[in-house]
Parts: sequence; structure tokens; C-alpha cells
Amino acid sequence: MAQSQPAGTPPLAAVACTSAANDAGGNVIFTNGNTLYSLKRGDRVARKICPGFSGAVLGDSRDVFVRRDADLFKLTPIADGSYAHTRVLTYRRGYTAYAVAPAGTTEGYAAKAKFFALDAREKKVYGWTAAGEPIGPLLDLTGVGTKDHVGFEVVGCLPGSGKLVVGATYPDCRLLRFSADGKQENGGIWPFAERMTSLSLADGALWGAFPYAVRLEDMPRAGKLLKFGDGFDRYAYSVASDGCGGYYLATSQGLKHYAENAWSGCDYRLGGAGTPAALALATNGTIVAAMPDGHMYALLLDDDADAPFRSTGNEHWLVGQAWNSGIVAALPGKNGAGFLLLDPKHKTIWRFEPWRNPYHDPQYMVNLRQPLTNPTDFAWAGDRLVIADAGKLSIPVPISAPILKVDAFNRNELVVAGKDFVAFIADGKTVWKQPIAATDIAVIGDWIAVAGEQLQLLDKSGRLLTSAPYALQALAAEGKYLVGADHARAAILKFLVK
Repeated sequence: MAQSQPAGTPPLAAVACTSAANDAGGNVIFTNGNTLYSLKRGDRVARKICPGFSGAVLGDSRDVFVRRDADLFKLTPIADGSYAHTRVLTYRRGYTAYAVAPAGTTEGYAAKAKFFALDAREKKVYGWTAAGEPIGPLLDLTGVGTKDHVGFEVVGCLPGSGKLVVGATYPDCRLLRFSADGKQENGGIWPFAERMTSLSLADGALWGAFPYAVRLEDMPRAGKLLKFGDGFDRYAYSVASDGCGGYYLATSQGLKHYAENAWSGCDYRLGGAGTPAALALATNGTIVAAMPDGHMYALLLDDDADAPFRSTGNEHWLVGQAWNSGIVAALPGKNGAGFLLLDPKHKTIWRFEPWRNPYHDPQYMVNLRQPLTNPTDFAWAGDRLVIADAGKLSIPVPISAPILKVDAFNRNELVVAGKDFVAFIADGKTVWKQPIAATDIAVIGDWIAVAGEQLQLLDKSGRLLTSAPYALQALAAEGKYLVGADHARAAILKFLVK
């Protein structure tokens, strides 16, 4: 689950796809983690290109460029199906945002420059020729905007007219259009009264995104702007065409596909599961994966491997400190009340309800303000929450060694694990303790699942029932189902225990 690449192919290591563009053949070039991939038109299996070379992808609807640090390279397909990269220019310093003039456009700013970069601090847009020669400032944004202290965050160039589009940040939150003489030009959809955090070129059009995508045109086709997206992304970065009337959206949740005329629902996603630090599985089949950086996503137990995620994850300005948290454990809440997340960085527990609206509902993420020292795990033992904190459980147990992991069959039967042991405790007494190095433990039915160098299944007497060659890092169980995080494969594995 959560890994779109089929078995036997290199996995996509990261959750997010941070940029995408089409080459001249209609293939999609995109980034996942620190790797560039190519997706042939009509295919759903990505392949690595340019080993050891990566960066942010820019496209002009014909050619693909890759920005790596202060350099910009052009990708050129070669006969064996791979790509060569050639340096086009050196920016010499960092800028806020970057853009390229559309292929075939020779008017407006495209008559002056091929490449653009926005400096938000200076409030200027700089240009470079197709040969990589610096031109200098092309547009001065000083005094532009309707609000005090307005800032700018994105830049793009409109196909045909070659006019520049610049995106203003909060509190202005608009896209502004500029003619080649440097004047702001209004009329039609301009100024476009929505914030966009990225601008990209695809299918001969300029697209804005945040978190959905919108096709920005002076004269909208069919009389209205095309918008697509399901709203389940923290961020959207760029658009690419699928060559069949649909589009891909590069997002914080992966490269998501939207078929023609099905603009509100992603039908499949390209990306991996990342490296979840904790998993939780609810009775309704909802899985929540908590990442080491505090980001979370939700999926369903019966989802296909390339199914889109079911949650936006968390935003720092919506949930406060949880944005930078390193969640180490997750649990379903009681009576369907969301999920509980154990946060050692801020020494507390959060209640996360992924189905709520993250932008308007204060109950989406709530700090329960549980005072903790160094929590490492927790579990429901009947109706009480047992916490492993600073090597000790929140209830008395007859084990003096530091306890890092805990799970429970019921109020009186616990399973605990330390650095090099797993133990079963019943009615306050240690039934057995075995030298097993466990990364996580989970009770499932009448058995105990132990993750480590391999996945083991024990009974309550400590007898090994079976094992499987899976090195998992996090476990969760509900009913007869067990799920585990496979970091090497960047996938979530699902097991049916009979």
C-alpha cells in the first residue's frame, strides 16, 4: 500500500512529488525525493533517469529544464531512452521563484528573455537570454499591491502575449499581470483574486496551484477557467499533461492524476509511503501514517497501491506546534473520536480527526496537553491509556529495564518491549521475557506481532508461530489485519492473520 511502483521495480522513496513537466514527446519528467523520473505517455510505472543528478523541474511546454542549486540545466532525450543534461545558465545566487518563457511565444517579456527569476526582497524580476546571458531587472514591483507590506512569491509568463504574472502573498493574495512596459494590466480575470503558491506551464497554458490547479487564460476556453484538484494536498507545485486530455498535479501527497472531465477526483497517485514513524488502524479501516517531520496522511485498508491519500495532513498555522513534531506512536481514539498522536518533541498527545475541515474546524487537531517527559509509545489497555514515558509505564509493572514499546490485549494483559527484549505481562506478573530486538510490537487477536529484522508472530506462551522476511519499522493492528511500515520499500504492507 501507498507505493505506486509494482513489485520488482525501484520504489518511489518519498511521499511528495515537488515538480513535474512535459518533454517534447509528451513524457512527464518529475521529482520524487532526490531523484528524477520519467513517465511515458499512457504508462503508470516511472523509471529513474539521470542517476546522481536531480533538482527542481521547469518546463516550457516543449523542453524540460532542471534547476540545481544556482545552475539551470536542459534535459535532452537520447537514443537509449535516457536523458543528458547540459548547463544553460548560472543564476549566481538564490531567488524566490523561477520561470521560463513558453515555447513559441515571442511577444512581451518573452521577446526580451527566456528565463526569469523573482527576488521578493528586492521586489524585482530578473531575466536571462536563451543563451544564459544575464539581462538584469525586467520588472520593478516596488509600490505594487493594494495592501501594506505586500510580498511576492511566484512568477510566470503567459503563452502568446508573453506578459508576466506575479503572485502576491498574504494579505494581498492575488495574481497580477504586467505588460512589457512594466505596467500592471487589469481586465478579464486580472487581477486574479486568489493566492497561488506556484506557477507552471503545461499543454500550452500557464497554471496556478494552491492547493488545486487553475488554468490561467486571458480568454478562458469554453468561457470559464478550468480548475482541478481534490483538496487533499497541503501544497501543489506544478502541472503536467497526460497527453489524453487529463493532467498530473505534482503535490505534497505525490504525483496525482486527474482524468479529463473528472476534475474533482484523483483516480491514481504516483509516489511512495515515505518512512512512517508510526501507524494507527481504526475499526473502520482508516490508516493514519505519522511521518518523522510531523506530517501525517490517511488512507484506507482496502485502497489500491496507487490510490490517492484521504487526508491533507497538517498545516503549521492550523495546528501549531504539531507541524514540527516527530510523532512516535499513533492510536485510534475511543468511540471513533479520531486518532491520538504521541509527540515527544512537545511532550504531549494530540487528537487528530482527518475527516474534519482543516481550514475551519478547530477540532481537526487538538493538543490534549498531557504532561510527559520522554514518551516513546502508548496503547489502550481496555478503557485506560498506558504510556511508555522515560523508560517506565504509566502503570506499575514488574520489569525494571527501560520499556520503549507497549501494547495490550485488555486491561490486565500487556506486551512490552525494550532495546533487546519483549515480555508478556498478565495480572501484574511477568509470564515470559525473551531476548528479541524489536522495532515495534502489536497485539492481533490472541497473538503478538513483533517487528525487527524479520516479522515474527508469537502466542501468549511466547512460542514462535511463524516468521516472514520483512524488516518493518512500525506496526498497527485491528481485527485480523496487521499493517507495517517497510522503510526500504517505502511502502505500507498489509497482512491478514488467520
